[in-house]
Amino acid sequence: MKTIKTLGLFVFLCLMVSPLFAQRRFNPEEMAKRQSSYIIDNISSLTAQQKDSVQVIFNRSAKVMSAIFSNNSGDRQAIREKMQQLRSDRDKELQATLTKDQFKQYQELIEKARNSRRQRN
Repeated sequence: MKTIKTLGLFVFLCLMVSPLFAQRRFNPEEMAKRQSSYIIDNISSLTAQQKDSVQVIFNRSAKVMSAIFSNNSGDRQAIREKMQQLRSDRDKELQATLTKDQFKQYQELIEKARNSRRQRN
């Protein structure tokens, strides 16, 4: 189950980040804004506090991601390991912020993004 979650988050991030890398204009703040907006728009019944928390979580995550790529350029294994840990940490924060049903919706969004990516390949 944990592997599925990790893989799902990785695919979700790839879908969200790939256009940014293709343009060579990686902007952590813009990526975080897009990701959090997607989550906020697609998970029902979020309170204002939860929305703020989701935005903070994705902003922090994007900044750490940017640092990971900057500090480990060329070392794909190091990047992969750190990204897995980052996704795991972010999931834990989201799980603490969202209700059980909302977190389930989040996981379904990740799965949907993964399936969408598979169909394009």
